[in-house]
Amino acid sequence: MLLAGMTKRGKKIKSKSEANKTHHEVGARVRQTIKELGGTMPEELPAPEKSAFVGAHRAVCAKP
Repeated sequence: MLLAGMTKRGKKIKSKSEANKTHHEVGARVRQTIKELGGTMPEELPAPEKSAFVGAHRAVCAKP
């Protein structure tokens, strides 16, 4: 889901404070939807193990 897709159509975000407010509002709606559908809240999910991407990225970006 894109943040822009979840905001009101035609709403123009012009400042950092508006972006932060919109981000908070959308996050609250997402969390409410998870609760309504009986899903697992993000903080209740197990922490993922280190991904292969992270290791590969570090190897590529390491200074010789």
